[in-house]
Amino acid sequence: MGLRERLAGKRVFVTGVTGFVGEALLERLLAEFPDTRIVALVRPRGSHSGMARLERMIRKPAFSELRKQLGREGLAALLAERVQVIEGDLAEMGSLPSDLDVVIHCAGEVSFDPPIDEGFATNVGGVQALLRAVRASGARPHVVHVSTAYVAGLRSGHIAEGRLVHDVDWRVEQASAERARQAAEDASRAPETSARFRQDATARHARAGAQTVSAEAEAARRAWVARRMVAAGAERAQVLGWTDAYTFTKALAERYLEESHGDLPLTIVRPSIIESALAKPFPGWIEGFKMAEPLILAFGRGELPDFPASPDAVVDIIPVDLVVNALLAAAGSPPPPVDVPAYYTVCSGFRNPLLFRDLYEYVRGYFLEHPLPSRGRGATAVPEWPFAGSVAVEAKLRRGEKAVEWASRALEALPRSERVRRLALDLERSESRVAFLRRYSDVYRAYTSAELVYVDDATAALQAAMEPADQEQFGFDPACYDWRHYLQEVHCPAVTAVLRRPRDAAPARRGLVNLTAGEGVLAVFDLDGTLVSSTVVESYLWLRLADAGPAERARELASLAAALPGYLRAERRDRGHLIRSVYGRYAGVDPAELAAVVAQVGADVVLRRVKPAAVRRVREHRAAGHRTVLLTGAVAALTAPLAPLFDEIVATELEVGADGLYTGRLDASPLVGDSRAAFLDHYARGRGADLAASWAYADSLSDLPMLRAVGNPVVVNPDVGLHRVARAAGWPIEEWPSTPGEPRLLVGSRVERGLFAVAAAAQGRGRSGRSRSAGAGGSPGAGGDGVVRVGVGEGR
Repeated sequence: MGLRERLAGKRVFVTGVTGFVGEALLERLLAEFPDTRIVALVRPRGSHSGMARLERMIRKPAFSELRKQLGREGLAALLAERVQVIEGDLAEMGSLPSDLDVVIHCAGEVSFDPPIDEGFATNVGGVQALLRAVRASGARPHVVHVSTAYVAGLRSGHIAEGRLVHDVDWRVEQASAERARQAAEDASRAPETSARFRQDATARHARAGAQTVSAEAEAARRAWVARRMVAAGAERAQVLGWTDAYTFTKALAERYLEESHGDLPLTIVRPSIIESALAKPFPGWIEGFKMAEPLILAFGRGELPDFPASPDAVVDIIPVDLVVNALLAAAGSPPPPVDVPAYYTVCSGFRNPLLFRDLYEYVRGYFLEHPLPSRGRGATAVPEWPFAGSVAVEAKLRRGEKAVEWASRALEALPRSERVRRLALDLERSESRVAFLRRYSDVYRAYTSAELVYVDDATAALQAAMEPADQEQFGFDPACYDWRHYLQEVHCPAVTAVLRRPRDAAPARRGLVNLTAGEGVLAVFDLDGTLVSSTVVESYLWLRLADAGPAERARELASLAAALPGYLRAERRDRGHLIRSVYGRYAGVDPAELAAVVAQVGADVVLRRVKPAAVRRVREHRAAGHRTVLLTGAVAALTAPLAPLFDEIVATELEVGADGLYTGRLDASPLVGDSRAAFLDHYARGRGADLAASWAYADSLSDLPMLRAVGNPVVVNPDVGLHRVARAAGWPIEEWPSTPGEPRLLVGSRVERGLFAVAAAAQGRGRSGRSRSAGAGGSPGAGGDGVVRVGVGEGR
């Protein structure tokens, strides 16, 4: 009797049907086994039901041949007719049919380094839930459990099929894993640990404010817990003799099944490293990246100069369609006795071994003949591995990590500029490469240096018992293919195809292409560094020196030079303190004289430094019906020339004393850091605006709270810190050039550039006049919250 006949009329329950192996298995059952009834466990996701997810899945490449034969509607009808969907997952499984004949359990945690509690919950807890659901249904099916060959652990030599030899108690380990997260959470809240998170967050985000520091410290704590849970799984696995938490939990899942399957026949199938299809559903079919693909692609891009692998170690790779065929053969064979589970290792290393040096030569040969394109630089050169050994590779990797760390510190000390941002991008790519090498070196070292061979005698006997026609159509003999052909003509072309697709040139971008018109939307702009190329120090100097004589200019510059180190420290720590320090220099200034200076020279100074791209963007928002707001810590008087651009300007007001002169103090706390986010929340509520639909533009890490307060943050000419945050968050990063002809200094901080640029320009100005004039102004009115608003309700 052939395999189709043995499975005809059987009701087969499949878990993990949306995964790599499960998808291939479903395609084969639909295509080749017309009389087999299929039940699939599928977890709803979002608004999509389990059946809706399967309907979407059959549009994927794996089902292309069936679509050709039946058409889209015909395939959808076949799915509805042949497949019963159980909505849920292993943790929350619905009721199962009472007439199940076979269960093929493909679901599981496939990451090599899951958090220890999640690994146990999925791989051990999942089979526990499955057995409970099967028993509750009243069915007595043959259970076929998909495990992995690597449950053998850190061993050497030949590994036979059969029950694993170990005395690890799965009950104890599962209970410990369930307690691990609480222990990690408690440890993360210890005073010394919390202090470290707070100190690190303060060092990076103090300028953004206390709330941001707190949020970043808490994010760091959570990340620390996640890393600790991953480390707990890896360390416990290796202590007990397994490579990682994946193989550890899969091994204990086997032991649970062996002890608990009761009167259910049990077969355990252990594939090795599953890779792209040899023939079915078509040569090279693969869903996502598996184990070898990241390394192959990194090698092809020239980013993998060496790897800690033993050149004569066996790399046990098996095509996915051979694994599916073995599962079908096991499911269609007479069930084993209930007291003697069957074990099948689906592998290649015993009958068709691939040494790591051969894998390297075949892959390298492929890329030498078919190099990957390197954008703008021709073909990518591939490295030649010396196989220097794990010690040498580790030493080289550590040197790379140190170099990246030093470069990162140096870059943070540089002033912002387009060139620095390009360097930041280059460094980010280097950091990513080094992190990639670290991760895969740590995770794969045990797999690529293991000196073991999996024996597959029982699996070979399973194939030999099949009908000759079934062996031809559903065979899984690993000796049936040649490695050079598979790697160079099937696997590598498939996994590199995405990198070889021609890419259309990016369209020229002018303005916001996705700017949606509508009311209730704010467009909030920062001033210094975003809208204009200036700082609070620079603005002060332009206005303070405008009418000063030579002697007074010299005294003012000398005074500022002496105060400069303090300003620099304040800028790095507390933007509000910097504003208070600089604005203290306005003490004794007559507001009327300040207004006169603005009228004479201030407007020209400000408007010449407004970036053309900024003006265009503000106008685009106004044309879309958005409310444009300039939110700045600058002196309100200085913003008066910008009033025609905005619906509202929110700026800083200086206190006026009883003598009618500025006291050098502020009327209210400056809107910087966290206070900007709080103000925006209050402002939006008062005007019925939707912050989730609103926009914000800023350039500094101190503006992070404001950017996070809206649904559409845009980063403009950012400093290195904000550039990194924006890249990680996927925020738009734009370069708005300064006004043509404006001098651009590439040395010094923002404060230094402002001071020295103005100092140089002031040497050529010989105007004389009022001795205590500084700043720019008008007749602003203060709102009820103590913050000055200029130009409210200006015409569009």
